[in-house]
Amino acid sequence: MLDELGILFPLWMQTVRVRFDPEDKDNVAYMTADKEYRRCTIRICPAFLELSDWQQTETLVHEIMHNFNAPVGDAAMDQLNTLYHDREDDEDINRVLAYKVASASIARAVEGVNQDLTYMIMRLLERQKTKQDPG
Repeated sequence: MLDELGILFPLWMQTVRVRFDPEDKDNVAYMTADKEYRRCTIRICPAFLELSDWQQTETLVHEIMHNFNAPVGDAAMDQLNTLYHDREDDEDINRVLAYKVASASIARAVEGVNQDLTYMIMRLLERQKTKQDPG
């Protein structure tokens, strides 16, 4: 399945590792990327195995898309951290609340873009599948 999706990985990514995480009962799959070493690891969890082929593909596409928008989210969080210095001992409640609201907003925006990219790719895959198998 990943062979078919290989074209979706960013050009900077030279190594893709897939690992099974039998202990993770909370996730379906997740990915970590290390741009410095040009690699990523996709971790498949037990719930992934219960999905249909199409849902598995969608899950993998979703994880791959994180490579494209996570750097924007990371940059936004770096700027936010520079401005607000999220510290547990910060006594200015307005500052702490502003940080929490802004960081949640960034996370929602990044995940929203990730979902949009995933749906776009899945529509293209569906269109390609329909052209190949008209019956």
